[in-house]
Amino acid sequence: MQLRSPLLTFAMFACCTVYSGDAAAQSMEPGLHPWSAQWISLPGLAGRAPAVVHFRKILNLRAKPERFLVHASADNAFLLHVNQQRVGSGPSRGDLEHWRYETYDLAPFLQAGPNVIAATVWNFGEIAALAQVSDRLGFLLQGERGSEAAVDTDESWDTEREEGVAALPTPFELPAQCLFRRRTHRTARCV
Repeated sequence: MQLRSPLLTFAMFACCTVYSGDAAAQSMEPGLHPWSAQWISLPGLAGRAPAVVHFRKILNLRAKPERFLVHASADNAFLLHVNQQRVGSGPSRGDLEHWRYETYDLAPFLQAGPNVIAATVWNFGEIAALAQVSDRLGFLLQGERGSEAAVDTDESWDTEREEGVAALPTPFELPAQCLFRRRTHRTARCV
């Protein structure tokens, strides 16, 4: 279908914009209390530095729970594991005013005794694509209520930078001869 009227095009755009804003506002769970968890990051990490960081917390349980709901988010993306089993990843893309989170039931992954809750978070920082909205690398895990709050992110979580992963240089960081070398010059190594 081709739209020929600029007024009709504008009206459809305005309706879609209003609708998507309402849908985002309605996606929040009703009755969710204010979060007590804190955004955590690697101490000393520069604000927009590209990095991969591991987060870990040991959770001791007296018995295996029937239900253990948590909400997880990261700036910019995460993988969540419990006892070496992958639980999920996320979050969906959003913007700084409408940050997304994922909800998981960790009960199938938990056991009586010590449990390892772990997340790997990565953020491409200043070299990220424009569509990758970000403030700085961070991780957030919030228990739904009661005993689930024991996993809320705070200063009790362990953090470690993954030193085995690094961003490849962008064309702006490469030496000029790597970008504009002659075809006859075969000995230059640019990587």
